[in-house]
Amino acid sequence: MSLPVVFRGLADNDVHEIQAWYEARQPGLGTRTRAFLDFVVAIMNRMATTFARITVNPEVCTGKPCIRGLRFPVSRLLGLLAAGQTREEILKAYPYLESPDIDEALAYAASLAEDETVEIVTG
Repeated sequence: MSLPVVFRGLADNDVHEIQAWYEARQPGLGTRTRAFLDFVVAIMNRMATTFARITVNPEVCTGKPCIRGLRFPVSRLLGLLAAGQTREEILKAYPYLESPDIDEALAYAASLAEDETVEIVTG
């Protein structure tokens, strides 16, 4: 199992240490904890391979998905679009954004809408 770098603030060595910690403890983890960690790793893998312009960093916007490490959450961009602003209006108002950022934010939202919700029943 590989753990990709989607948390841009982590160095490669940090990622390897996290991966080693997870793999060393996986057999001893409880079923729910292991299922949760597997889910998190799967999401991180998908984000790392699919959404190069969407970054997650605990030190930027409290870990919310952002556009290219900027302090501009994906949710804010989606909110502007939902409010009726055009791509051109958004790019003019926020010159540090690029047209592909909007495309990827929409693809990211579509991907989240396709996710299944699985209820973990205890006991």
